[in-house]
Formats: sequence, C-alpha cells, structure tokens
Amino acid sequence: IPVKGQDDKPERLRKLDFRNFDGSDPKLWFDELEVVFNSSHIFSEENKFAALLKLLEQSTSSLLSVVTRSKPVDAYSQARKILIREYSLSKYDRVKEYLLGQPPNPGEHLTHFAARSEVLVEDITMDDIRKFRNLRFAPPAVRLQLAGSRFDDCTVAELLSEADTLTQRAIQDGEIVGAVGNQRKPQWDPNKKEKSKSKVCHFHNKFGKDTHTCTGEAKCILWNESLNLAYSNRPKQGNDKSGPPRG
Repeated sequence: IPVKGQDDKPERLRKLDFRNFDGSDPKLWFDELEVVFNSSHIFSEENKFAALLKLLEQSTSSLLSVVTRSKPVDAYSQARKILIREYSLSKYDRVKEYLLGQPPNPGEHLTHFAARSEVLVEDITMDDIRKFRNLRFAPPAVRLQLAGSRFDDCTVAELLSEADTLTQRAIQDGEIVGAVGNQRKPQWDPNKKEKSKSKVCHFHNKFGKDTHTCTGEAKCILWNESLNLAYSNRPKQGNDKSGPPRG
C-alpha cells in the first residue's frame, strides 16, 4: 500500500500579517497583498480567498456572498475583481480628483504626495483629460449621465456630440414643462388692478350719498374730507352726534 508523502498533504492556511482592506485604493492594496501572499507561500485560490475574508469588514465581505456560496475554483480572482470594481473611482472621478482634488496634507513632502496621486492617472490618456475638461461645463444632469461608462467607452467627439444632444433635449423638456405650468396658472386679468381700486365701503353701500362715515381714501373711492373716518378718534359730524354711526 503506497504511503502518502508530505507533498500530498493539503496546503494549510498560514497566518497572514497584513492590514485590513483599504477601499480608498483597492488596486494598490491587492497588489501589496499579492506580495504578502508570495512571501507567505500562499498560492492556491482557495487559501487566498480564505485569507482575504479575514481581512474584510462584515459590510465589505457581504459583497462577496455570491462567490462564497457558489465556491468557484477561482474564488479569489472573482472576489478581487468585484472589490476593485466596487471601490475604484471612475475615470471621470479620478481625473477630477487628480486635477481638482485635495492639496497635500500639512507637512507632506511633494514626492510623497505625487506618489500617492499617481495611481489616480496610471491609465488616463490625454483624450480622457479632454473629455473631462469639456464635460465639466455641461449641465449637471448631462454630466451625471455621461460621467460613468459612457466616459470610458466614447471617443472625445462621440462624448461631446452626445452631451450636446442631451443638453438640447433637456432644454426642450424644460420649455415643455414651463409651458404646461403656465397653462395651469390663472390668466392674468389686466383689469384686476383697476377693479381692486374700484372699492366702495359698506357705509356707502348701505346709506349711499346720505352716509356721514367712510373707511377712508385707501379703501373707498367715494371718500371725501367732509366724511367721518370710520374707527378713528376724529370728532363726529352731522347726524353722528345723535347716536352711533348709521353704518
């Protein structure tokens, strides 16, 4: 009966001394993790995936639930691809961060700042710079729509042409919405202002020209100085002396 040799034993998962997953720069983190894997003699996909799970927070590991349940032969490679895709900035956002992002930290050497920033543009081309430069002046809704996969897939000319089309459509939609809104508003009556001025107080309505009291010039067009101003301390005149105002 052949005796199993030492080489036939399954590879044991070695203890891994490495920092937890860094979502701010996932690609660099995985590149460094590969170096640690090699130095720790961890080579199989299964053991790499198991070691990776130990370096993830629960909220992050939940992104890999499909891989964990299906147990594919390339579990680590699939997990790596998922995490890099989920945590990496888009090309548009990387160009934006590189050109318009935060300055160096207080006391940080420019050599360190440059090295830290360089990973943002490692696959960025001049066409990407041109696309960003022009697209940032598009309306916010258009910019949001084109800053994703379309930014990566389109040429400069294609992206700008699509931006013009979307901008024109947005303008037309805005005009339609404005027209509908105006239709719902009550029509302005040019005589409304004049009508509002043509007010007659209840004293004149009730007693006509025989009234001795009025609400005043601002509220009644029939006001004159010989009338008593209603609700004032002005001395009463005429038939108001004999009793309360007839109005």
